[in-house]
Amino acid sequence: DRTSHHGMEFIVAALSHNLIEPIVEAGCAAITINASDINNPAILDSASKSGKPILLSTLLASENEIKWAINRLTNQGSTDIILLHGQHAMASTGEPLSVNDTSLGYINILRKKYNLPVGFTDHTPFEWMPACAAAAGAKVITKHLIPSRKDKTPDWFISLEPQEMENAIKQSKMVYKSIIDRKKT
Repeated sequence: DRTSHHGMEFIVAALSHNLIEPIVEAGCAAITINASDINNPAILDSASKSGKPILLSTLLASENEIKWAINRLTNQGSTDIILLHGQHAMASTGEPLSVNDTSLGYINILRKKYNLPVGFTDHTPFEWMPACAAAAGAKVITKHLIPSRKDKTPDWFISLEPQEMENAIKQSKMVYKSIIDRKKT
């Protein structure tokens, strides 16, 4: 209720297959499979059996791992799968990801290769990057939210504060609307 009250969806990254049933009972709208679990059959199977939409994170995954996970999910009956493209800051230096390392062009490669919608996991420090991902074709964008970067909690350096997140969402929606609006002005 708290998320829907604020116009958001309750989407959970379950860190164990044992957590999937309880989060579904708690009302989650979708399940994210973390990049570290893309080759974890127990989590993939449990997520598939939940009947919920699945956001499959491909960060750090090889092409073979992506294909294997998609096949596993679809063989279990999953039909609502969204791939999440991106790079993880921890895979490089532990610093925010640079724009040069986002490979936004890969969004359309994944979409064409697997015939699935593709989103973007943004690990840059920039408020405007989600709008760039929308322009590149991302259908879903994930971004860390933090009350204040002064707290220096995990991932603080790639997180947006509430007003920045609000701006990022507005910018992304404007870009997306301009792309789907096919009128000549």
